[in-house]
Amino acid sequence: MRTPATAVRAAALLALALASVLSFPSRARAETLEQKVERLERIIKQQQERIEKLEGRKAAPSAPAEPKVKIGGDFRLRYSIDDRDRYSKGTDQRDRIRVRFRVKLTFNYSSKLRFVARLTTRNHTLDDRLAEGTTAYFDRFYADWRPTDSLTVLAGVFSNRFYNSEMMWDPIFTNMGLYGELHGSGESSSWKVKAAAIIVQDDYWSGIADDLYLMALGVQFKWKIASKTTLDLRLNYLDFSDEITTLDLGSNRGNYNTGGLRTDEYDLINPYVAVVCKLRNGKPLKFWSELVHNTGADEEDTGWQVGASLGKLWKEGDWMISAYYEELEANSAVDIFTRFNFHGGMTNAKGFNVTLGYTVRDNWIVQLRAYITQAIEGDKYDWDNYQFQTIVKF
Repeated sequence: MRTPATAVRAAALLALALASVLSFPSRARAETLEQKVERLERIIKQQQERIEKLEGRKAAPSAPAEPKVKIGGDFRLRYSIDDRDRYSKGTDQRDRIRVRFRVKLTFNYSSKLRFVARLTTRNHTLDDRLAEGTTAYFDRFYADWRPTDSLTVLAGVFSNRFYNSEMMWDPIFTNMGLYGELHGSGESSSWKVKAAAIIVQDDYWSGIADDLYLMALGVQFKWKIASKTTLDLRLNYLDFSDEITTLDLGSNRGNYNTGGLRTDEYDLINPYVAVVCKLRNGKPLKFWSELVHNTGADEEDTGWQVGASLGKLWKEGDWMISAYYEELEANSAVDIFTRFNFHGGMTNAKGFNVTLGYTVRDNWIVQLRAYITQAIEGDKYDWDNYQFQTIVKF
């Protein structure tokens, strides 16, 4: 294809050739044809360079700016059944309809700094007492600073950044303090290095008045080991302060204690591994395993979980099924933070969970969940929990 420069050059050559023929007698006094062509080529080249410089100065189309303020949230309605069989104390069953409402506000101060706050109600039971009033509180309130593409710093009350599965943490638990993360990625891999200094003041469950400190470190590596398969490796180290043996955290949730005071320290090593395969129909198939070992305890110090899931709840018509089996010995984790639906949030428990989910419309899901659990040691204690819930996000 002929370019404008080629056309100009051809026209110049033609004009010069014609002029040369017409002015043949005076050719000795004028530039030769070759000299004129070279001079015109230099001029054309200079013009092309100027055009390229001007085009390079044109600003690339910028991405749409993020809104200064974003508002979102969700509403959850849950019907739950707790069926407990404490052999020495008989059986009991509790049915409840519970609601929760959350509103999240994000203020983008700049491209590198934003502030986030989320107001949430508790899980309120729909009964006569609801008319007495509801309780709401901020479970997120933090600054998110990203000075470079590879560094993130959070300060305030933020989501649990050391959460892997439901084994050690109830999702309601938040980190309060300072968190830093270095991260990067390559062609087929990514990595994170995490550190946090956290103040734990879990009034929601235990009502403790004193602060419980936690120093946490973590690393994560992801590799794309095949075209549709990813390997996810994580390792956390969680060091709860020695004050855990001097605080009354309650005496009936699983940890060895004397009058509510824990008899062991809690220095936890927590590895996690997962493999995610994308099937031909586009649905992800995931297998995972998690382990926790408390180096501060002398016995009953280990917990583990293995599970699998198929599907993901993203858009209308999506479905998901997941299941896992878990054993959590008495002193393997801090019992006031473990998943409340699994054996009432106690340690010294084993059992399994099955969850079915379906996306009715974008941002509207329904789920069926079952937790079938029992005590590992001591008096027989079976606790089954069944849930039907619907969640609408906005």
